[in-house]
Amino acid sequence: MTECSAFKSLNQLLSPVESNSYTTCYCEENVWKLCEKVKLNNEAHLDKCYAVFISNPNQTVALRNQKAGHNNEGLVVWDYHVIFLIACPDDGCFVFDLDSSLMFPSSFETYIEKTFYSSTSFSEQFISFFRMVNATDYLGMFSSDRRHMKEPNGTWISPPPTWPPIKALDCDFNLDEYTDMNSSKKGKVLSLAGFKSEVASLLNSEEQF
Repeated sequence: MTECSAFKSLNQLLSPVESNSYTTCYCEENVWKLCEKVKLNNEAHLDKCYAVFISNPNQTVALRNQKAGHNNEGLVVWDYHVIFLIACPDDGCFVFDLDSSLMFPSSFETYIEKTFYSSTSFSEQFISFFRMVNATDYLGMFSSDRRHMKEPNGTWISPPPTWPPIKALDCDFNLDEYTDMNSSKKGKVLSLAGFKSEVASLLNSEEQF
């Protein structure tokens, strides 16, 4: 199977956006479910898939064109966000963001241009950093008992997914190891420029996004 047909089959599996498991405010689990869907239905191409955590040391990242956005740019300031990324050398890189109002999927170039602010055009406290984790590792190592979504009195900040909590073998909760951009325990943390370079290297491309 060629790289081209690999992306085509993955795109068919994950589109349209409504065909995927989704719970608002649980982006880390939504992306885990996308990884699981690929593993169960097209495991041969799981190595082309990544979970990408977006945050910064302040946990205040500004993203545009989000469905939850309130102004004409669809601007939201998240503490963190998670997207699903596919990199196929013959076809390019595509982003599947279940919370974005952009096309699903969007080309990497389009998503970057229409979602993120550069450090020269926006306050540094809202600039994004990126943690890339390959899908196989994410499926095997991520755990969340959803404690971060509970108020001190035990009530839910936002209703949880209907599927069981995701649990790796060795712990009940390690979401903070992914969202804390000062931690080096999981994946690779990159600036926006570094993220673009990393994707270019995955595509074996000299193109600069």
